[in-house]
This record gives sequence, C-alpha cells and structure tokens, in this order.
Amino acid sequence: MIRCLLTFAMSFILFLTEFEAQGNLTDLEDGTLVFLSGDTLTFKLVEKSDLFVSGFKQNWLNDKWKLKTFDASEILYFQTTNEKKFYYKYKPSKGDFLSQPEMEQFVLGKKDAIYNYSPKNKFFQSAMLGVVIGILDASFDFYYDESWKFKHPYVGFLNGKSGLISLSVPLFATFLVGQNRLNLIDRTIMSERDVLEESFNHGYHGIKKSKDSKAVAKGSLIGMLSIVLFSNIFFSNQ
Repeated sequence: MIRCLLTFAMSFILFLTEFEAQGNLTDLEDGTLVFLSGDTLTFKLVEKSDLFVSGFKQNWLNDKWKLKTFDASEILYFQTTNEKKFYYKYKPSKGDFLSQPEMEQFVLGKKDAIYNYSPKNKFFQSAMLGVVIGILDASFDFYYDESWKFKHPYVGFLNGKSGLISLSVPLFATFLVGQNRLNLIDRTIMSERDVLEESFNHGYHGIKKSKDSKAVAKGSLIGMLSIVLFSNIFFSNQ
C-alpha cells in the first residue's frame, strides 16, 4: 500500500514538471536501463531512489519522449557513460540468492537470448511435423491420370478425419524443444569465472527454451491447420 502511494505521489509530481522538462531533454544524459527480465531501454533519468526510477523513454512510433516510472525491484542497473547504478541487492532472506556479479551474468545471458537467438529452425521443424501428422490424420480425394485429379478418397493411416490426433500435434512436437541439461553444481569447488559462466548459461538457456516452446507450438499448429484447411475447405468443393 505504501509503495502504491509513493508511486502515485512521484508520478503526480513528475507529471507537473513534465512539460518543463520536455524543453530541457537535450541536457539530460542518455543511459540504459537493464531489467531483470533481460530487456533494455534507452532512458533519460530524471529522478532515482532505492524504490523508483523515473525519467523519459522514447516512443519508437513518433520519436517523442514520454515520462515513465519503473519499480526499482524490476531493474538490475542503470548505466551511463560515467556511472553504473545497481538496484538489485543480494538478499537471500527474500529469495535473491545470486550475488550482483552472478545476477548480472544471469541477466546478460537472458539479454543475449532475447536479442540474438532466433528459434526459426525449431519453427520449421515443428511445422513439417504438423504437416506430416496432418496428412496421416486427414482424408481427401485425389488420383493421378497424367496429372493429379480428385476423385477417389484418400484416408490417412491414423484416422481418416482430422480430429484429436491432429489437435495433439503441439504435444507431440514438444520433444523438439529438448531438455535443459544445465545442472546445479557445487560452487565451493569452482572458480569465480566458472560460477559467472554458469549464471550466464542458465539465463541464456531459460529464454532459449521459452522461445523454442512458443515456436514449436506455433509451427506445429500452422503445419497441421494447413492440411486440415486444405482437406476440408478445398476438397469440399470438388
């Protein structure tokens, strides 16, 4: 409740000064907010505390700067050319078990996966799997006489009518995601460099697996639905 009231009060005060600040934006130094989620944001800082960070972010549609306040608990650090202010604190009692260097590497791993990893191979593989299962689970009419023509019914090996098996394609495709093979290790026998590398890898593979899961679900559904639509809409007019 207190945090909400403070947020409202700070937002109201900053709103009153927004128009004045808009004219002085060139005097504010550009910095980068790095969030615990791995996202980053170019930001002109106006006010900071241990609870909140307030300033201006640029609207990508019209290049105008908009006042924005963020909860400090969502932020790893704010960095400018000359300063790097950490907001993440090592607090095991509150579930924050990673040290600042470990959390920084963990978040940088997330950032790397967010901005540089593309699951397009998983998408195409799952789409092909969806097409194959869709063909096995569908039925349509065709025959070959110098060219493909439609007359005699083809019935898929699994069912003959697109049904539960086709709808279960995303479940069948989950094996394409793979398993996260990273294991917790005894840090007391590891060097600091190895610990930081492990933190980075955990952050990277967490986002990678999330992206792969979404790509596999979308790809398998698109592949399966293409066959269902092809057999049920196109052939219904034959």
